[in-house]
Amino acid sequence: MGGDSLISLHVLDVKKCMANMLTGDEFDDFCLCEANIVTGISYVIDGRIVDDFYSEQERIDEGLEQEFIPYKKVKNNCFDIIKGKRTPSGFRFIFLAGKELQDSLLKELDESERSAISNLTMNVIFGKSGLSITTSVTKNIFSMNKYAEEMWDKWVMDFFADMNIASENML
Repeated sequence: MGGDSLISLHVLDVKKCMANMLTGDEFDDFCLCEANIVTGISYVIDGRIVDDFYSEQERIDEGLEQEFIPYKKVKNNCFDIIKGKRTPSGFRFIFLAGKELQDSLLKELDESERSAISNLTMNVIFGKSGLSITTSVTKNIFSMNKYAEEMWDKWVMDFFADMNIASENML
């Protein structure tokens, strides 16, 4: 998922953030675009829902009407890969704001500006330098209007603050 990176946060309380992400319900309303987890081997999870795997009724019943899987549907799989005696070498989760959240954040924009925005993206990246969060907004057309970026950045910073997860802006 492309787009301009907006904020870059360094998470100070990695353990608490990971507990919330892997065992709590705070991240459940996001969609998972992709996850790359490196332990003894590498795991890649493509969050795109395979259309012909589910019937139309199953997709409706399971809440799978969008392009990407709700994170809560695969969270336990991710936790099973990560848990263990050893910390993963690294991982990257690409989360997308769910439709309700995106619509709520962008309600002040007119219809043409709203429809120009494909995704509000949050990357959660863990590696040798610790845990970081970056954001981006993917647009279908170029726009000088930065309202979506500002609203998304504010929401993500508030999201981590509401969980009492300390972070510092790296930019």
